[in-house]
Amino acid sequence: MLRFSSRNILGSMDDGFVSLGYNANNATNPAQFNDVLGKLLFDLREWAAPGGLRKYAAAVANYTSLTKIYGLELCTPDISKLECGKCLDVAMNGVTIHASGRLGASMGRTKNGREIAIKRLSKNSGQGELEFKNEVLLLAKLQHKNLVRLLGFCLENRERLLIYERYKIIEGVARGVLYLHEDSRLRIIHRDLKAGNVLLDEEMNPKIADFGMARLFKLDETHGNTSRIVGTYGYMAPEYATHWQFSVKLDVFSFGVLVLETVSGRKNNCFRSGEDAENL
Repeated sequence: MLRFSSRNILGSMDDGFVSLGYNANNATNPAQFNDVLGKLLFDLREWAAPGGLRKYAAAVANYTSLTKIYGLELCTPDISKLECGKCLDVAMNGVTIHASGRLGASMGRTKNGREIAIKRLSKNSGQGELEFKNEVLLLAKLQHKNLVRLLGFCLENRERLLIYERYKIIEGVARGVLYLHEDSRLRIIHRDLKAGNVLLDEEMNPKIADFGMARLFKLDETHGNTSRIVGTYGYMAPEYATHWQFSVKLDVFSFGVLVLETVSGRKNNCFRSGEDAENL
C-alpha cells in the first residue's frame, strides 16, 4: 500500500483506498469454499488487529483434502486495534461480496485504478540493504518506457518492498538495454538481466526490473573488474564468471540467452526432450 496526503495520516484509519482484484476462476463448490474462507478471514482478523506493532497474520485452511486456501491480513502499525478491525472488516466484506467463490483475491491497484506490481524481498534474500538502496537510487534517476518505474518503497526493519508500475518482448528489452548502456545520462550495467527480471504489462510491453545488482559507470568507462560476483548462473558471461571482468558485454550476453529462451519457449537451465536431458 502506498499512501500520500497533504494532511497527517499517522494514527488515522482511512478505508477509502480499498480496491479489489480477484482471480476470474470459480471454486467448484462455492458455498463450501466461502464458508471455509469466511472463517479463515475472521480468524486472521482476530489475530492481526491486536498484533501491537506487527498487526499481521497469515494462515492456511483446508478447502478439500487436496486443496488449501491461503490467507494473509495486515494493517499499518500506527492505528488502534479497534480501527484495524474496522478496516479489515471493510476489506473482508469486499472479498465476500465482490469475489464470492473466486479462487483468489487481493489489493493490487492504487486508488485511481492503476495496476501495480510489488516486489517483496525475502527476509533471507541474498540481496541486502545495500543492493536495495542501490536499486531505489538508480530507478529514481532513470526513466524509459522499457524500464520499470518506481512508484514508492518501504524499508523498515527487515521488510523491504518495492512498488512498481505493472508489467513486443525482445525489441522492448533491447531498447531498454540500449538506453542503459548508451542513451541514458548514466551508463548502467544491469548485471542480472534474465526472464524473471522482465515484467510484462497487459499489452505485453516489457519493463526491465530489479536494479539491485546494477553497476554505475562513468560515461568514459568501458570495462572493469570486481571482487564480488553477482547475478544468475546461466545468464552470466564467461569472462565475468571466470575472470571477474565486466563491461556492457555482460548484459549483451544475458540478452542473448533471454532471446534464446523467448524464441524456444524453454528455460535456460535444464529441460528434458524425450529420454535426453539437454541444456539450452
